[in-house]
Amino acid sequence: MAPMVRGGQYGLRGRNNSTMANKKNTYCLVLGGGGGRGAYEIGVWRALRELGIGFHAVAGTSVGALNAAFVAQNDYEGAMELFSFATIRDIADVPEKFLKDGRINRDLNNLRRLSSYVLSRRGLDTSPMKKLINHYLREETIRKSGIDFGLVTFDLSQFRPRHLFLEDIPDGQLADYLLASASYPLFRSPVIDQSKLTDGGVADNMPYNMMKERGYRRIITVNLSGVGRTRRPQTENTQTVYLKNSQPLEGALEICPENSRRAMDLGYLDTLQSFEEIDGIRYFIQNDLPLFRSLEEHFFNERNLPLMRSAAKGLIKTEKGAPSKPEHLVRKLLPRDLAKYRFPVIPAIECTAICLGIPREPLYSLPELIRLIREEEQKLGSIEPFTEQENFPGLVRRLRGELDSLKTAGLLQLPPARYVTALRTVTGMSDGNFAVRMLHPLFPELPVANLMLRIIQSSTGFFY
Repeated sequence: MAPMVRGGQYGLRGRNNSTMANKKNTYCLVLGGGGGRGAYEIGVWRALRELGIGFHAVAGTSVGALNAAFVAQNDYEGAMELFSFATIRDIADVPEKFLKDGRINRDLNNLRRLSSYVLSRRGLDTSPMKKLINHYLREETIRKSGIDFGLVTFDLSQFRPRHLFLEDIPDGQLADYLLASASYPLFRSPVIDQSKLTDGGVADNMPYNMMKERGYRRIITVNLSGVGRTRRPQTENTQTVYLKNSQPLEGALEICPENSRRAMDLGYLDTLQSFEEIDGIRYFIQNDLPLFRSLEEHFFNERNLPLMRSAAKGLIKTEKGAPSKPEHLVRKLLPRDLAKYRFPVIPAIECTAICLGIPREPLYSLPELIRLIREEEQKLGSIEPFTEQENFPGLVRRLRGELDSLKTAGLLQLPPARYVTALRTVTGMSDGNFAVRMLHPLFPELPVANLMLRIIQSSTGFFY
Protein backbone atom coordinates (compact mmCIF):
# COMPACT_ATOMS: atom_id res chain seq x y z
CA MET A 1 0.00 0.00 0.00
CA ALA A 2 1.22 3.48 -0.83
CA PRO A 3 2.36 5.45 2.21
CA MET A 4 0.13 8.18 3.50
CA VAL A 5 0.99 11.50 1.85
CA ARG A 6 2.11 13.97 4.50
CA GLY A 7 1.77 17.71 4.17
CA GLY A 8 5.40 18.33 5.08
CA GLN A 9 6.57 16.05 2.29
CA TYR A 10 4.24 16.91 -0.56
CA GLY A 11 2.24 19.92 0.68
CA LEU A 12 2.20 23.04 -1.46
CA ARG A 13 4.39 25.67 0.10
CA GLY A 14 3.33 29.25 0.42
CA ARG A 15 -0.40 28.50 0.02
CA ASN A 16 -3.19 30.02 2.08
CA ASN A 17 -4.66 27.02 3.94
CA SER A 18 -7.68 28.87 5.30
CA THR A 19 -11.03 27.36 4.32
CA MET A 20 -12.53 30.76 3.64
CA ALA A 21 -10.75 32.32 0.68
CA ASN A 22 -11.61 35.46 -1.22
CA LYS A 23 -14.76 35.38 -3.35
CA LYS A 24 -12.83 34.96 -6.59
CA ASN A 25 -11.59 31.61 -5.32
CA THR A 26 -14.74 30.20 -3.76
CA TYR A 27 -16.90 27.39 -5.07
CA CYS A 28 -19.92 25.32 -4.26
CA LEU A 29 -18.72 21.86 -3.18
CA VAL A 30 -20.76 18.73 -3.95
CA LEU A 31 -19.75 15.46 -2.25
CA GLY A 32 -21.01 12.08 -3.43
CA GLY A 33 -21.84 9.02 -1.37
CA GLY A 34 -19.76 5.86 -1.06
CA GLY A 35 -19.48 4.69 2.55
CA GLY A 36 -15.87 4.11 3.60
CA ARG A 37 -14.71 5.70 0.36
CA GLY A 38 -15.68 9.03 1.90
CA ALA A 39 -12.10 9.38 3.18
CA TYR A 40 -11.23 10.25 -0.44
CA GLU A 41 -13.25 13.46 -0.06
CA ILE A 42 -11.18 14.50 2.96
CA GLY A 43 -8.06 14.16 0.78
CA VAL A 44 -9.78 16.34 -1.82
CA TRP A 45 -10.58 18.91 0.87
CA ARG A 46 -6.97 18.93 2.04
CA ALA A 47 -5.74 19.73 -1.48
CA LEU A 48 -8.37 22.44 -1.96
CA ARG A 49 -7.33 24.06 1.32
CA GLU A 50 -3.72 24.13 0.17
CA LEU A 51 -4.85 25.66 -3.12
CA GLY A 52 -6.59 28.44 -1.19
CA ILE A 53 -10.05 27.43 -2.39
CA GLY A 54 -12.98 28.11 -0.07
CA PHE A 55 -16.70 27.34 -0.19
CA HIS A 56 -19.85 29.37 0.13
CA ALA A 57 -22.08 26.32 -0.34
CA VAL A 58 -21.74 22.59 0.22
CA ALA A 59 -24.04 19.60 -0.25
CA GLY A 60 -23.65 15.86 -0.01
CA THR A 61 -25.30 12.49 0.00
CA SER A 62 -24.67 9.69 2.51
CA VAL A 63 -21.06 9.92 3.73
CA GLY A 64 -20.83 12.98 1.48
CA ALA A 65 -23.48 14.64 3.68
CA LEU A 66 -21.39 13.92 6.79
CA ASN A 67 -18.28 15.31 5.11
CA ALA A 68 -20.25 18.33 3.91
CA ALA A 69 -21.20 19.02 7.52
CA PHE A 70 -17.52 18.94 8.50
CA VAL A 71 -16.80 21.43 5.69
CA ALA A 72 -19.64 23.74 6.77
CA GLN A 73 -18.33 23.52 10.31
CA ASN A 74 -14.78 24.24 9.05
CA ASP A 75 -13.46 21.27 11.02
CA TYR A 76 -10.86 19.62 8.80
CA GLU A 77 -8.94 18.29 11.80
CA GLY A 78 -12.07 16.60 13.15
CA ALA A 79 -12.74 14.89 9.83
CA MET A 80 -9.14 13.69 9.65
CA GLU A 81 -9.33 12.37 13.19
CA LEU A 82 -12.55 10.47 12.51
CA PHE A 83 -11.23 8.68 9.43
CA SER A 84 -7.91 7.95 11.14
CA PHE A 85 -9.55 5.47 13.54
CA ALA A 86 -13.02 4.56 12.24
CA THR A 87 -13.88 0.94 11.50
CA ILE A 88 -17.15 -0.68 10.49
CA ARG A 89 -18.04 -1.15 14.18
CA ASP A 90 -17.82 2.63 14.68
CA ILE A 91 -20.56 2.98 12.06
CA ALA A 92 -22.89 0.05 12.74
CA ASP A 93 -23.27 -2.63 15.39
CA VAL A 94 -21.82 -5.61 13.51
CA PRO A 95 -21.19 -8.63 15.79
CA GLU A 96 -17.57 -9.75 16.00
CA LYS A 97 -18.44 -13.20 14.67
CA PHE A 98 -19.03 -11.67 11.22
CA LEU A 99 -15.67 -9.87 11.16
CA LYS A 100 -12.12 -10.88 10.35
CA ASP A 101 -9.24 -8.56 11.27
CA GLY A 102 -11.75 -5.82 12.01
CA ARG A 103 -13.47 -6.05 8.61
CA ILE A 104 -16.49 -7.94 7.32
CA ASN A 105 -15.40 -11.47 6.46
CA ARG A 106 -16.00 -11.95 2.74
CA ASP A 107 -16.35 -15.71 3.01
CA LEU A 108 -19.53 -16.67 1.15
CA ASN A 109 -21.01 -18.63 4.07
CA ASN A 110 -20.29 -15.73 6.42
CA LEU A 111 -21.99 -13.27 4.07
CA ARG A 112 -25.06 -15.53 3.97
CA ARG A 113 -25.20 -15.64 7.76
CA LEU A 114 -24.74 -11.87 7.96
CA SER A 115 -27.56 -11.32 5.46
CA SER A 116 -29.89 -13.48 7.56
CA TYR A 117 -28.84 -11.55 10.67
CA VAL A 118 -29.54 -8.20 9.00
CA LEU A 119 -32.97 -9.31 7.72
CA SER A 120 -33.98 -10.71 11.09
CA ARG A 121 -33.26 -7.38 12.77
CA ARG A 122 -34.57 -5.15 9.96
CA GLY A 123 -31.13 -3.69 9.44
CA LEU A 124 -27.96 -3.10 11.39
CA ASP A 125 -28.19 -0.77 14.38
CA THR A 126 -26.50 2.58 13.59
CA SER A 127 -26.27 3.85 17.18
CA PRO A 128 -22.44 3.98 16.88
CA MET A 129 -22.67 6.34 13.90
CA LYS A 130 -25.20 8.54 15.71
CA LYS A 131 -22.74 8.85 18.61
CA LEU A 132 -19.98 9.95 16.21
CA ILE A 133 -22.26 12.54 14.61
CA ASN A 134 -23.22 13.96 18.00
CA HIS A 135 -19.58 13.99 19.11
CA TYR A 136 -18.05 15.71 16.07
CA LEU A 137 -20.75 17.83 14.46
CA ARG A 138 -22.34 20.93 15.98
CA GLU A 139 -25.67 22.01 14.48
CA GLU A 140 -25.42 25.53 15.88
CA THR A 141 -21.95 26.04 14.36
CA ILE A 142 -23.14 24.82 10.96
CA ARG A 143 -26.21 27.06 11.00
CA LYS A 144 -24.10 30.10 11.93
CA SER A 145 -21.33 29.36 9.41
CA GLY A 146 -22.96 31.34 6.59
CA ILE A 147 -22.39 28.38 4.26
CA ASP A 148 -25.41 27.16 2.31
CA PHE A 149 -25.69 23.50 3.37
CA GLY A 150 -27.76 20.74 1.76
CA LEU A 151 -28.20 16.99 1.94
CA VAL A 152 -30.20 14.20 0.31
CA THR A 153 -32.15 11.39 1.91
CA PHE A 154 -34.87 9.07 0.63
CA ASP A 155 -38.34 8.86 2.13
CA LEU A 156 -39.44 5.22 2.14
CA SER A 157 -42.90 6.15 3.44
CA GLN A 158 -43.63 8.30 0.40
CA PHE A 159 -41.08 6.62 -1.88
CA ARG A 160 -39.44 9.83 -3.02
CA PRO A 161 -36.11 11.62 -2.56
CA ARG A 162 -35.88 14.58 -0.24
CA HIS A 163 -33.39 17.33 -1.12
CA LEU A 164 -33.10 19.42 2.01
CA PHE A 165 -31.35 22.65 2.90
CA LEU A 166 -30.79 23.95 6.41
CA GLU A 167 -33.99 25.98 6.31
CA ASP A 168 -35.94 22.78 5.54
CA ILE A 169 -34.59 20.98 8.62
CA PRO A 170 -36.18 21.86 11.97
CA ASP A 171 -33.85 23.10 14.69
CA GLY A 172 -32.37 20.25 16.69
CA GLN A 173 -32.88 17.63 13.94
CA LEU A 174 -29.80 18.09 11.75
CA ALA A 175 -28.02 15.09 13.32
CA ASP A 176 -31.09 12.93 12.66
CA TYR A 177 -31.17 13.90 8.98
CA LEU A 178 -27.43 13.38 8.61
CA LEU A 179 -27.89 9.87 9.98
CA ALA A 180 -30.80 9.31 7.60
CA SER A 181 -28.78 10.45 4.59
CA ALA A 182 -25.98 8.04 5.54
CA SER A 183 -28.21 5.05 6.39
CA TYR A 184 -26.84 2.50 3.95
CA PRO A 185 -29.51 0.03 2.73
CA LEU A 186 -28.15 -2.65 5.12
CA PHE A 187 -28.69 -0.27 8.05
CA ARG A 188 -31.87 0.14 10.07
CA SER A 189 -33.94 2.99 8.64
CA PRO A 190 -34.40 5.90 11.05
CA VAL A 191 -37.84 7.42 11.52
CA ILE A 192 -38.24 11.20 11.63
CA ASP A 193 -41.66 12.75 12.16
CA GLN A 194 -43.33 9.43 11.27
CA SER A 195 -41.38 9.15 7.99
CA LYS A 196 -39.03 6.21 7.49
CA LEU A 197 -35.88 7.44 5.74
CA THR A 198 -32.86 5.78 4.16
CA ASP A 199 -29.63 6.55 2.30
CA GLY A 200 -29.96 9.42 -0.18
CA GLY A 201 -27.83 7.49 -2.67
CA VAL A 202 -30.92 5.46 -3.56
CA ALA A 203 -32.13 8.45 -5.58
CA ASP A 204 -29.30 10.97 -5.97
CA ASN A 205 -25.81 9.88 -4.98
CA MET A 206 -24.13 13.10 -6.13
CA PRO A 207 -26.46 16.10 -5.70
CA TYR A 208 -24.85 18.32 -8.33
CA ASN A 209 -28.09 19.31 -10.05
CA MET A 210 -29.59 20.16 -6.65
CA MET A 211 -26.97 22.86 -6.20
CA LYS A 212 -27.09 24.10 -9.78
CA GLU A 213 -30.84 24.57 -9.40
CA ARG A 214 -30.03 26.54 -6.26
CA GLY A 215 -28.21 29.01 -8.51
CA TYR A 216 -24.56 28.01 -8.11
CA ARG A 217 -22.40 28.03 -11.23
CA ARG A 218 -18.86 27.53 -9.86
CA ILE A 219 -19.02 23.96 -8.63
CA ILE A 220 -16.49 21.34 -7.56
CA THR A 221 -18.12 17.91 -7.47
CA VAL A 222 -16.68 14.64 -6.19
CA ASN A 223 -17.89 11.27 -7.48
CA LEU A 224 -16.81 8.33 -5.29
CA SER A 225 -18.04 5.69 -7.78
CA GLY A 226 -20.40 4.63 -5.01
CA VAL A 227 -23.37 2.28 -5.21
CA GLY A 228 -26.58 4.12 -5.99
CA ARG A 229 -28.05 6.41 -8.60
CA THR A 230 -25.55 9.00 -9.82
CA ARG A 231 -27.32 11.52 -12.01
CA ARG A 232 -25.43 13.02 -14.90
CA PRO A 233 -24.35 16.58 -14.00
CA GLN A 234 -25.96 19.27 -16.15
CA THR A 235 -22.79 21.34 -16.55
CA GLU A 236 -23.96 23.73 -19.26
CA ASN A 237 -23.16 27.37 -18.48
CA THR A 238 -21.17 26.47 -15.37
CA GLN A 239 -17.55 26.36 -14.26
CA THR A 240 -17.42 22.77 -13.05
CA VAL A 241 -14.47 20.79 -11.72
CA TYR A 242 -15.41 17.10 -11.79
CA LEU A 243 -13.28 14.89 -9.55
CA LYS A 244 -13.43 11.09 -9.52
CA ASN A 245 -11.08 8.51 -8.06
CA SER A 246 -8.46 7.61 -10.66
CA GLN A 247 -7.78 4.25 -8.99
CA PRO A 248 -10.26 1.73 -7.54
CA LEU A 249 -11.23 2.24 -3.92
CA GLU A 250 -12.32 -0.39 -1.42
CA GLY A 251 -16.00 -1.22 -0.95
CA ALA A 252 -18.43 0.99 0.92
CA LEU A 253 -18.33 -1.18 4.04
CA GLU A 254 -14.58 -1.86 3.94
CA ILE A 255 -14.01 0.77 6.62
CA CYS A 256 -10.65 0.74 8.40
CA PRO A 257 -7.80 3.23 9.00
CA GLU A 258 -5.56 1.61 6.37
CA ASN A 259 -8.15 1.97 3.59
CA SER A 260 -8.97 5.50 4.74
CA ARG A 261 -5.33 6.60 4.58
CA ARG A 262 -4.98 5.29 1.03
CA ALA A 263 -8.27 6.93 -0.03
CA MET A 264 -7.23 10.28 1.48
CA ASP A 265 -3.87 10.14 -0.29
CA LEU A 266 -5.53 9.37 -3.61
CA GLY A 267 -8.09 12.17 -3.20
CA TYR A 268 -5.30 14.61 -2.40
CA LEU A 269 -3.17 13.64 -5.39
CA ASP A 270 -6.10 13.42 -7.83
CA THR A 271 -7.12 16.95 -6.89
CA LEU A 272 -3.63 18.43 -7.23
CA GLN A 273 -3.33 16.75 -10.62
CA SER A 274 -6.72 18.11 -11.73
CA PHE A 275 -5.56 21.63 -10.87
CA GLU A 276 -2.22 20.99 -12.68
CA GLU A 277 -0.15 21.34 -9.53
CA ILE A 278 1.43 17.97 -10.30
CA ASP A 279 1.90 16.20 -13.63
CA GLY A 280 1.36 12.70 -14.92
CA ILE A 281 -1.51 10.80 -16.51
CA ARG A 282 -1.70 7.37 -14.90
CA TYR A 283 0.89 8.20 -12.25
CA PHE A 284 1.46 11.27 -10.07
CA ILE A 285 4.67 13.05 -11.05
CA GLN A 286 6.24 16.18 -9.63
CA ASN A 287 6.18 19.15 -11.99
CA ASP A 288 9.61 19.91 -13.40
CA LEU A 289 9.44 21.30 -16.94
CA PRO A 290 13.22 21.76 -17.38
CA LEU A 291 13.76 18.14 -16.36
CA PHE A 292 11.03 16.88 -18.72
CA ARG A 293 12.71 18.67 -21.64
CA SER A 294 16.16 17.44 -20.64
CA LEU A 295 14.94 13.85 -20.44
CA GLU A 296 13.38 14.05 -23.88
CA GLU A 297 16.64 15.34 -25.31
CA HIS A 298 18.54 12.60 -23.47
CA PHE A 299 16.28 9.72 -24.52
CA PHE A 300 14.72 10.77 -27.82
CA ASN A 301 17.70 11.89 -29.90
CA GLU A 302 19.20 10.97 -33.26
CA ARG A 303 21.91 8.91 -31.55
CA ASN A 304 19.27 6.54 -30.17
CA LEU A 305 17.30 6.37 -33.43
CA PRO A 306 18.79 3.03 -34.66
CA LEU A 307 18.01 1.47 -31.28
CA MET A 308 14.50 2.88 -31.41
CA ARG A 309 13.88 1.56 -34.91
CA SER A 310 15.07 -1.88 -33.85
CA ALA A 311 12.70 -1.88 -30.86
CA ALA A 312 9.82 -0.73 -33.09
CA LYS A 313 10.43 -3.35 -35.80
CA GLY A 314 7.24 -5.22 -36.58
CA LEU A 315 5.22 -2.96 -34.31
CA ILE A 316 4.72 0.04 -36.59
CA LYS A 317 5.04 0.62 -40.33
CA THR A 318 8.59 0.66 -41.59
CA GLU A 319 7.95 1.44 -45.24
CA LYS A 320 8.20 4.87 -46.82
CA GLY A 321 6.32 7.39 -44.76
CA ALA A 322 7.06 5.75 -41.41
CA PRO A 323 8.05 8.17 -38.63
CA SER A 324 11.69 9.15 -38.89
CA LYS A 325 12.06 11.55 -35.97
CA PRO A 326 12.55 10.02 -32.50
CA GLU A 327 9.61 11.86 -30.93
CA HIS A 328 7.26 10.86 -33.76
CA LEU A 329 8.30 7.23 -33.44
CA VAL A 330 7.62 7.27 -29.70
CA ARG A 331 4.17 8.76 -30.23
CA LYS A 332 3.37 6.01 -32.75
CA LEU A 333 4.19 3.36 -30.14
CA LEU A 334 2.14 4.95 -27.36
CA PRO A 335 -1.47 3.87 -26.71
CA ARG A 336 -3.80 6.16 -28.66
CA ASP A 337 -5.20 7.91 -25.61
CA LEU A 338 -1.67 8.94 -24.54
CA ALA A 339 -0.05 9.68 -27.90
CA LYS A 340 -0.79 13.43 -27.96
CA TYR A 341 0.45 14.29 -24.47
CA ARG A 342 2.60 17.41 -24.58
CA PHE A 343 5.64 15.66 -23.08
CA PRO A 344 5.79 12.14 -24.62
CA VAL A 345 8.53 11.13 -22.18
CA ILE A 346 5.96 11.12 -19.37
CA PRO A 347 3.47 8.60 -20.86
CA ALA A 348 6.40 6.57 -22.23
CA ILE A 349 7.90 6.19 -18.76
CA GLU A 350 4.47 5.63 -17.20
CA CYS A 351 3.69 2.80 -19.64
CA THR A 352 7.01 1.18 -18.76
CA ALA A 353 6.24 1.43 -15.05
CA ILE A 354 2.78 -0.09 -15.62
CA CYS A 355 4.29 -3.04 -17.49
CA LEU A 356 6.62 -3.69 -14.57
CA GLY A 357 3.88 -3.47 -11.94
CA ILE A 358 5.20 -0.37 -10.17
CA PRO A 359 2.52 1.10 -7.82
CA ARG A 360 0.74 4.12 -9.26
CA GLU A 361 -0.23 6.13 -6.22
CA PRO A 362 2.77 7.72 -4.46
CA LEU A 363 3.98 11.05 -5.79
CA TYR A 364 7.13 10.37 -7.82
CA SER A 365 9.84 12.44 -9.39
CA LEU A 366 10.74 11.17 -12.87
CA PRO A 367 14.29 10.23 -11.78
CA GLU A 368 12.83 8.19 -8.92
CA LEU A 369 10.41 6.41 -11.26
CA ILE A 370 13.18 5.60 -13.74
CA ARG A 371 15.34 4.16 -10.98
CA LEU A 372 12.46 1.91 -9.94
CA ILE A 373 12.04 0.83 -13.56
CA ARG A 374 15.69 -0.19 -13.73
CA GLU A 375 15.39 -2.13 -10.47
CA GLU A 376 12.21 -3.96 -11.48
CA GLU A 377 13.55 -4.76 -14.96
CA GLN A 378 16.60 -6.43 -13.44
CA LYS A 379 14.32 -8.69 -11.38
CA LEU A 380 12.82 -10.19 -14.54
CA GLY A 381 16.02 -12.12 -15.17
CA SER A 382 17.52 -13.34 -18.42
CA ILE A 383 15.87 -15.71 -20.87
CA GLU A 384 17.36 -19.18 -21.34
CA PRO A 385 17.00 -20.23 -25.01
CA PHE A 386 15.87 -23.82 -25.47
CA THR A 387 17.88 -24.18 -28.70
CA GLU A 388 20.91 -25.16 -26.65
CA GLN A 389 20.34 -28.67 -25.35
CA GLU A 390 22.30 -28.13 -22.15
CA ASN A 391 19.89 -25.37 -21.14
CA PHE A 392 16.77 -27.53 -21.47
CA PRO A 393 16.54 -28.47 -17.74
CA GLY A 394 16.86 -24.79 -16.87
CA LEU A 395 14.12 -23.96 -19.35
CA VAL A 396 11.78 -26.52 -17.79
CA ARG A 397 12.38 -25.15 -14.29
CA ARG A 398 11.84 -21.57 -15.44
CA LEU A 399 8.72 -22.43 -17.44
CA ARG A 400 7.26 -24.31 -14.47
CA GLY A 401 7.90 -21.29 -12.27
CA GLU A 402 6.26 -18.91 -14.76
CA LEU A 403 3.19 -21.14 -15.12
CA ASP A 404 2.86 -21.44 -11.36
CA SER A 405 3.00 -17.65 -11.07
CA LEU A 406 0.33 -17.21 -13.74
CA LYS A 407 -1.92 -19.81 -12.10
CA THR A 408 -1.56 -18.22 -8.67
CA ALA A 409 -2.18 -14.68 -9.89
CA GLY A 410 -5.16 -15.52 -12.09
CA LEU A 411 -5.85 -14.38 -15.63
CA LEU A 412 -4.06 -11.13 -16.51
CA GLN A 413 -3.27 -10.25 -12.89
CA LEU A 414 0.52 -10.07 -13.21
CA PRO A 415 2.45 -7.07 -14.60
CA PRO A 416 2.49 -7.27 -18.45
CA ALA A 417 6.28 -7.66 -18.54
CA ARG A 418 5.92 -10.99 -16.76
CA TYR A 419 3.80 -12.33 -19.63
CA VAL A 420 6.45 -11.24 -22.09
CA THR A 421 9.02 -13.15 -20.03
CA ALA A 422 6.77 -16.23 -19.91
CA LEU A 423 6.12 -16.17 -23.67
CA ARG A 424 9.80 -15.73 -24.47
CA THR A 425 10.56 -18.66 -22.16
CA VAL A 426 8.04 -20.87 -23.96
CA THR A 427 9.26 -19.94 -27.44
CA GLY A 428 12.93 -19.62 -26.54
CA MET A 429 13.17 -16.43 -28.59
CA SER A 430 15.71 -13.94 -27.34
CA ASP A 431 14.10 -11.14 -29.36
CA GLY A 432 11.35 -9.56 -27.27
CA ASN A 433 9.57 -7.97 -30.25
CA PHE A 434 7.78 -11.23 -31.11
CA ALA A 435 6.34 -11.54 -27.60
CA VAL A 436 5.39 -7.86 -27.59
CA ARG A 437 3.55 -8.23 -30.92
CA MET A 438 1.66 -11.24 -29.58
CA LEU A 439 0.62 -9.52 -26.34
CA HIS A 440 0.09 -6.00 -27.69
CA PRO A 441 -3.73 -6.44 -28.11
CA LEU A 442 -4.01 -7.29 -24.40
CA PHE A 443 -1.48 -4.77 -23.12
CA PRO A 444 -1.29 -1.63 -25.33
CA GLU A 445 1.49 -0.20 -23.12
CA LEU A 446 3.96 -2.93 -24.11
CA PRO A 447 5.38 -1.51 -27.39
CA VAL A 448 6.57 1.76 -25.90
CA ALA A 449 7.68 -0.03 -22.71
CA ASN A 450 9.81 -2.37 -24.84
CA LEU A 451 11.38 0.67 -26.47
CA MET A 452 11.97 2.56 -23.22
CA LEU A 453 13.58 -0.42 -21.50
CA ARG A 454 16.13 -0.65 -24.31
CA ILE A 455 16.85 3.08 -24.17
CA ILE A 456 17.15 3.13 -20.37
CA GLN A 457 19.46 0.10 -20.43
CA SER A 458 21.75 1.80 -22.92
CA SER A 459 21.68 5.25 -21.29
CA THR A 460 24.35 6.34 -18.84
CA GLY A 461 25.49 9.47 -17.10
CA PHE A 462 22.23 11.32 -16.55
CA PHE A 463 21.08 10.67 -12.99
CA TYR A 464 21.74 6.98 -12.50
